[in-house]
Amino acid sequence: MRLEGQKRHPSIHAAGIVITPKPLVEFMPLYQSVKGEITTQFPMQDIEAIGLLKMDLLGLRNLTVIKDTIELVEKDTGKKVDIEDISLDDEKTFELFQAGNTDGVFQFESAGMKDLLRNFKPESFRDLIAMNALYRPGPLKSGMTDEFVKRKNHPDRITYEFPELEPILKETKGIIVYQEQVMKIATELAGYSMAEADILRQAMGKKKTSVMKAQKQRFIKGAREKGITQAKANKIFEQIKYFAGYGFNKSHSAAYAYLAFHTAYLKSHYPVHFLAALLTSEAERGDTPQVVKYINECKEMGITVLPPDINASNLTFTVGQGNIRFGLSAIKNVGEGAVRALVKTRKAKGGFASPFDIVQKVDPKVVNRKVIESLIKAGALDSLGWKRSQLFHLVDQMIDYAHESQKIRASKQSLLFGHSQLDPPPVPLEIQAMQEWDEPLFLSYEKDALGFYITGHPLTQYGNGLRRLVSHSIGSLDEEKDFNREIRVVFPDNYKVYYEFLREDQLVWIKGKFLGEGENRRVHLIQIMPLREAFQKMAKRVVLKIFLPGIEESVFKELKSILEGSRGDCPVFFELETPHSYRMLVQSVEFQGIKPSDDLKRKIEDLLGKDSVLIEY
Repeated sequence: MRLEGQKRHPSIHAAGIVITPKPLVEFMPLYQSVKGEITTQFPMQDIEAIGLLKMDLLGLRNLTVIKDTIELVEKDTGKKVDIEDISLDDEKTFELFQAGNTDGVFQFESAGMKDLLRNFKPESFRDLIAMNALYRPGPLKSGMTDEFVKRKNHPDRITYEFPELEPILKETKGIIVYQEQVMKIATELAGYSMAEADILRQAMGKKKTSVMKAQKQRFIKGAREKGITQAKANKIFEQIKYFAGYGFNKSHSAAYAYLAFHTAYLKSHYPVHFLAALLTSEAERGDTPQVVKYINECKEMGITVLPPDINASNLTFTVGQGNIRFGLSAIKNVGEGAVRALVKTRKAKGGFASPFDIVQKVDPKVVNRKVIESLIKAGALDSLGWKRSQLFHLVDQMIDYAHESQKIRASKQSLLFGHSQLDPPPVPLEIQAMQEWDEPLFLSYEKDALGFYITGHPLTQYGNGLRRLVSHSIGSLDEEKDFNREIRVVFPDNYKVYYEFLREDQLVWIKGKFLGEGENRRVHLIQIMPLREAFQKMAKRVVLKIFLPGIEESVFKELKSILEGSRGDCPVFFELETPHSYRMLVQSVEFQGIKPSDDLKRKIEDLLGKDSVLIEY
């Protein structure tokens, strides 16, 4: 019983700092952890209650992204961007917001926020402040956010309960959005001081019943002194009480919107440089899904992300000729020390002409076996003119050559004819004759080194058909919109039930429900099957496109043979097109059903021509 309610462990606020006019020990007891961290023994609420200043100072990577983008722009173009001097009415930036093209834009990149942007179409910086405040669980679930959008698009919906509220709520279409508006109503309509209004704001936000009762009496009394009737004062209090529970701090929202505008400005005016800085930031964090997301964003924007190259890449992602070059530090098992050594050597001694040139010029203790293998798997040595499979089988010789070269340099002896370095060993004929790894292994190794695919993808073979079969990508799932909604994603989950399908690199189709939030997000499985099987079972019909007056009898016989060899349950239709572009869809009587597959599609297209087969799902 004596243990109940006692503190069981200390905890540290991630960004909280206490500021006092004299040494802290004159105001409160302190605590020192085993690691030497000094914290207060009072919890944060008590610190504020005794009148001390507690501030939360957050570190944001976005500030680094902005700085890196500006540096890349200057290095690439010579132009100096003064981010503090940009116009907050910049048309190009607002076009980006209105289109919802906000991947990488601070606070505005969730799927739900993008939808809100497209519906609301912000036209001013004030609009961005309001959206930051409104895109939160409380306003979203209460319908407040939807009403704000409707009032923006239909001004005739804007109403004010009382004329006295119009000057205060005009900016937010008659809706109380900010805590500062609650305070303004209290000072203007009920004679509160700003300090008193702040107490009201806190009480409303935290729903302190006892404090609220006293505040209501104080509000009505003050309002009556201002000439407002008791009934009206009571109604105004109840209205602000309702909205105050959802109210957000405007100054906080404005600061975030300001930072968001800076990132959006850089993305709209300098997209290549901005995305390069963003990729560097996410790669340094080791956030592979985000790196993949932004590489896909580059593709959609027509920006080429060039693969890592030992003769062209630097430590971070860089910009050149409108392209982004992959940074070597983003390759797994290639540490910053190894990259710096490679780049420094390249600048001092020229580029690397061969794999043996690398280990001869760079200290093998820094660029060791693990580093070399990772560089090969990632494709960073492709420019040397060797296949990855060949390079991989040369690693032993490269290491031996590096050690022999190092011994000679250490002994300061000269070889015959005055040379002080070994000639590279001859490459065995069996290695010279080697073929490249097959595609699955090639891509698997690439994923090992980078965490994702860059030169290809196992799903590429399914082309546009995958878009028709799959409803969501993992990145597009939104906690607000898709919660408990039936979705189809390629995402393994319930291993115990479906372990036979959930092997590494196995491509599967899954139907399930999206549940949870934050780190607890998951897909609850309903159905799972191999992706190839899904393409067969989910196919609605196969359409063969035939150009009239018809096809030759020999071609038709071959087509018949192909279809008979793939009998199944999927209906077959012929789309007949005349020379005058008249189209007619006819279901095949002879072939009641077939089993669609990539192999079948390829055989028919070889016979009838490209795009002559359409599989509908």
